[in-house]
Amino acid sequence: MDANNTNQIINIDLLAEKVADILEKRKPKEPVQMEGGTKFAAEVLNYKPATVYQKINEIPHSKKGGRNWFKREELEQYLEDRGFY
Repeated sequence: MDANNTNQIINIDLLAEKVADILEKRKPKEPVQMEGGTKFAAEVLNYKPATVYQKINEIPHSKKGGRNWFKREELEQYLEDRGFY
């Protein structure tokens, strides 16, 4: 093996280590919230809460105790169906 190939292998190993470090830092530190109210839906959808209320008839949700309740999975599917994900 010549010096050039050795340098390439070392560079690939360094790159792999850096990528692994970056991916590790991007992992959520807290568990991801899976369901919640209007504020939660607004955060997942990147809408203002008022927009969630305006579009409530098209956004998948249920009612719990008279409040709107949203599931992350359904909100992500809603975005995907509209080409935003």
